[in-house]
Amino acid sequence: MQVTLKFFFSFFFLTLIGLPAVSQDVKKEKTDHKAAIEKTFLEFFDATKEKDVVRIVDYMYPKLFELVPKDILIQTMEESMEKELGGITFYEEKIDSISAEIIIDDSRFAVIDYRFFMSMDVEQYKPEEANDSTNLIDVIEFTMEMLKLTHGEENVNLDETGSKIDINVITKAFAIQSNTDPSWKFIEYKPESLDFMKQILPKEALELAAKKASSCIECCSLKDAFANPIKVRSLIINAEIHGENIDSLSSSIGDFTNLEILYLTDHSFNSIPKEIGLLQNLKQLSFAGCNLKEVPDEIFELKNLEELLLYDNKFSKEYVKKFKKMCRKLMPKTQVEIDY
Repeated sequence: MQVTLKFFFSFFFLTLIGLPAVSQDVKKEKTDHKAAIEKTFLEFFDATKEKDVVRIVDYMYPKLFELVPKDILIQTMEESMEKELGGITFYEEKIDSISAEIIIDDSRFAVIDYRFFMSMDVEQYKPEEANDSTNLIDVIEFTMEMLKLTHGEENVNLDETGSKIDINVITKAFAIQSNTDPSWKFIEYKPESLDFMKQILPKEALELAAKKASSCIECCSLKDAFANPIKVRSLIINAEIHGENIDSLSSSIGDFTNLEILYLTDHSFNSIPKEIGLLQNLKQLSFAGCNLKEVPDEIFELKNLEELLLYDNKFSKEYVKKFKKMCRKLMPKTQVEIDY
């Protein structure tokens, strides 16, 4: 069974294309632009509800067009929306807060915390070969589980008809005003895609968004995560972005038994405790950019693992060859990225 779900993870997923951004001096901005940001962002969201791709692209952070020409981006988004958004509606958008602004290289950056509801008609996503109620139930169950992973179990519900899924999406975006254009532009903040975000946005802007994390179901700090490890579903800490370098990873990592996403990147620890094998719910795992020379065999016990990122470490060519062989044998369905 194949169900297209890209859009459910982010309705701005096309804005995560890498682009270089260099930051220098950072200044706090005293001028209050919150009213202008709110007005423009709600206009942006209206364009999204109407699935008006040309208007949506007009509100996007223009650095994207340095890599992807505007006409090609519009064409790609129109094709994606036609295929993936026919049975989706958006409603009840609400801005919870807009941060104070900072100035980086003469551009203003602010973080918008917002939410909206998304209703999905599951019938439209039923595979062509699925022609009975049993297959439709499979589609609904699969889709519900994927959405709960992304948005939290409490934010995903099946309506009374049993054919529509309602999702309470709680997220955040950057508002950006350049010194050459007074209009505000936007890009969604996706901590699980920090490698992309770092290329698009300066470090200080990303730190501004990371500091505003509101829930430790999705954590970006070890201290916060260990306050209630059973609750944590996502733990994403990039040493450069979040300002927290982990030089030693303890056996307590095994306490996060409900963890589904673990991204610890660009840290200085050089070993992984065998308790990593206790995280049986893990689907995405990254130890990229660390000082590892090997990983424990217990990593092969993660039978639900879909993605494993181990690039930019200190593995020898001989070890990588051996490790890849073990992956093919013990984790054939896991996508593995490692040097060599």
